[in-house]
Amino acid sequence: MHQVLGTPPRIKGLNKPMNYFKDRNIFLDCRGDIILHPTVMLGYNISIFTMSHNPHDFGLCTYRKVKIERNVFIGSHSILYSCTIGDGAVVAIGTVVRSINIPPNVMIAGNPCEIIATRCNGKWEYAEVPGRTLGVL
Repeated sequence: MHQVLGTPPRIKGLNKPMNYFKDRNIFLDCRGDIILHPTVMLGYNISIFTMSHNPHDFGLCTYRKVKIERNVFIGSHSILYSCTIGDGAVVAIGTVVRSINIPPNVMIAGNPCEIIATRCNGKWEYAEVPGRTLGVL
C-alpha cells in the first residue's frame, strides 16, 4: 500500500501515473516540494519525506525540498529527506539520504550515505575502503 501526504500536484515534473507509486509501495510526503525529473527510476518501498519537526519546538514543522535530477536510480528501501541527487547518480538499496547534496555520476550507499563509487568514462570506479570488497558492475 502506498501513501501520499499532501497534494500530489506539489510533485513537479511527475510524468508517472499515481498507480506507478502504488504498485511500488512508495511513500510520498507532498507537504513540501518534490521535484522528480521524468527519467528518474525508482525501486520498491521508497520513502520520500519533505517535512520534519523543529527539534527546539516540536510544535513547529520544517519543510525541505527533495530534488532528483536526470537519469537517477533510487534503489529499493531507500529513505530521502532534504536532499538533491545529481544527474546520473545511483542510490543503493536501503540508503538513507538526509540533508545533503549528492554530486552527479556517483554511487552512494549506507546510513548515513557515503560515496562508494564514481562513474568515469562510462565505468564505475569504486572508492577504496579498508575492510570492504566491492564488486564491479
